[in-house]
This record gives sequence, C-alpha cells and structure tokens, in this order.
Amino acid sequence: MRKQGWPEILAAEIEAHRNRPFEWGVHDCALFAADVVQAMTDVDYSGKFRGRYSTEAEANELLERMGGLEAIATDALGEPLDNPRFAQRGDVILINNDRCFPRGMEALGICIGHKCAYVGKKGLIFLSMKDWQKAWRVR
Repeated sequence: MRKQGWPEILAAEIEAHRNRPFEWGVHDCALFAADVVQAMTDVDYSGKFRGRYSTEAEANELLERMGGLEAIATDALGEPLDNPRFAQRGDVILINNDRCFPRGMEALGICIGHKCAYVGKKGLIFLSMKDWQKAWRVR
C-alpha cells in the first residue's frame, strides 16, 4: 500500500534519479522502478534480481531465466492494466523502443502523469503515453 505523502516521495525520487547515469545492476530500468516503488510503499520487489548482475550479458541471461521484464513486473505487481493509458502517477510502465538505454530493449519506468520517467544513458528521460505498452498499478 502506498504510504501517506507518496506524491511528494515520488517527486523526490524522480529528482534523486534525474541525473544518475545508466549502470547495469546499479541504476538500470528494473532497479529504478523497484527503488521508486519501494520508496512509495516500503515493499522491495527487487529481491529476485538485485545484486545478481553487473553487465548487459548477465542482465540478459537473468531476464531470459525470469521470463523478461513483463513477467517480472507481473510477478511483483499482478496482472497489467487492461490499457496502459489507465496508468496513474506512480504506476510501473513497460516500453520497447529506441529512445531508452540500451536501445531496442524493453524498459520499465514510472508514470509521472502524461509522461513516464525511464533511465537513459546520462539520466532520466521522459516519454509520452504513445510509447507505453503495458502498465501495472502500484497500490
């Protein structure tokens, strides 16, 4: 359940991550989403993957074993919403496009309204709803 004051916590987390560069196993899309959700709820959903990879190859191997980012998010948060456009601030969003880092891979981000924050190579990037593929409610 989201903590009292979660909107302020969400804003603070976005600011804290805004200029952090991408780093496998430290600040990548899955850990960013897990960190923000943990800050808002006190629940850490990253136990199955945090600390288990530090390179792209290790991340890809782990993702393959775990069924991919969609399976990881569904395991943690339940079934995705019927339409990702129903997402609300603080919800987890999945995209697959060439604007996140690394390019061409799926990425998890956090809804901040009509945009979603994702980890880019040099810090957060913000993408509109048209890029969203799946969304999960964070309660």
